[in-house]
Amino acid sequence: MNEGNIRSFVSLALPNEVKNAVRDRLISLKPLFPGLKWVNENNLHLTVKFCGEQPAVLIRTFEDSISSVFMEKKPEKMRLTLGELGAFPSLQCIRTLFIRVNGEVEKLGLLASIIEKTARESGIPAEERRFHPHITLARARNPEKIPLSSIGRFLEAEWTADAVYLMKSVLKPHGPEYSLIRKWILQ
Repeated sequence: MNEGNIRSFVSLALPNEVKNAVRDRLISLKPLFPGLKWVNENNLHLTVKFCGEQPAVLIRTFEDSISSVFMEKKPEKMRLTLGELGAFPSLQCIRTLFIRVNGEVEKLGLLASIIEKTARESGIPAEERRFHPHITLARARNPEKIPLSSIGRFLEAEWTADAVYLMKSVLKPHGPEYSLIRKWILQ
């Protein structure tokens, strides 16, 4: 039986206090940049690994492999904080607007490398770009430029990332809908 493909990603969730801090700051930013398509605040997260669309059997293999690797490696909880605003490829030519994530980024980088290696060994294509911890806020169809004077700072927000999530993403006209495939607790 062919189960089809699943579009998925591995992420860290943001607690409501952090989502609220982001939302409060974006209230003043959104009207300045109507050309950006803003991420629904309920969908804000930190992507550790985007898997893309893969056969369901491959995602199950990846899920089982992560469980085994986490039992052996026991990745740790980490304290994270919101950082400065940034953009890919740059603030002068925005395709993706994001907030940098700071804090225990060494632990986060280790977690990302474990997940990336496990994904590759499970048959999921490797990410070609270096891991850059961030929370995506908006995307642009056409490159946008944000004047640095309009950015300001985000409110201080700190949280403990204590779980990793494998999420399914279904693209809909109003935006993606996410649902949980699997959750792993960090040590």
